[in-house]
Amino acid sequence: MATLRQKTTFVLRNPAGGCPRIFMKNLIITFFAFATLSFGKVAGQSVVANYLISQDIYGTGDLSEKKLATIQSRGYLYRQNNQYIYFERPNYLETYPNGSVEIQTGNNQQYSRALCMDTIQRLSFVDMDSLQRIYRPHIAAKHPLRVNYRQSFEADYFSWIMLPEVREINGLKCQKATMSIRDNLQWIVWVATEVPMQAGVLGVIGIPGLIVEADCVPLKTRYVLQSYSVGTSIPQSVFKPAEFLEKFDEMPALRKANLVPKGPSKIQRQAELSNQ
Repeated sequence: MATLRQKTTFVLRNPAGGCPRIFMKNLIITFFAFATLSFGKVAGQSVVANYLISQDIYGTGDLSEKKLATIQSRGYLYRQNNQYIYFERPNYLETYPNGSVEIQTGNNQQYSRALCMDTIQRLSFVDMDSLQRIYRPHIAAKHPLRVNYRQSFEADYFSWIMLPEVREINGLKCQKATMSIRDNLQWIVWVATEVPMQAGVLGVIGIPGLIVEADCVPLKTRYVLQSYSVGTSIPQSVFKPAEFLEKFDEMPALRKANLVPKGPSKIQRQAELSNQ
């Protein structure tokens, strides 16, 4: 299990609990966060935010439309200049000590869906100066996968569409935005552009402000900002967790050109010719 040293004072608007889990056993982080109920206009080079996360867990196969459970976690986001680090701590570990959600199906058989059971999950780091990111795989398993993925990206790889809808959330003026990849909706978010940010929860990149509420559509996961602070001193060690001293695998760069369809495939062209 991971060891965390915390020096935190969070003012939470809603009670909460748990989520899935990744295997990082040596993470030692000291965090300093001074949360505030005053969500006003701010500016600065450092930001600390924490989130309540709720994920709906569905079955697979014949049970793909059945919601098995909702699990909760806390998310922690740190920004210092153009560096960002994010990770989650699950609240569901005691609820599911066997590492899975289990239900009885209609034919009196037991169905189980594995959960990630480590104490630190979805660790990701984004550097907007070097345009590189580092992240750990999120695995539903009971044994650690000690590997990091390193990947370069184009700053505008993710295209956020800012919509005209605006609303005030806890004193922050928020604007709705969406992001899709190859016409598949990935994110629906409400962002406070008055709080300068370029990355956010789950390592998202290019978001023009602090995420206040967000829905990750493929993961059926919702993020709600509980508190944040600006101008807090953050130790540089926060951005250099012990896990990043472990093995690295290089991933293909994220390039916008790769999102553009490259025309019909050879099989599609042959099919078109045969229909002429």
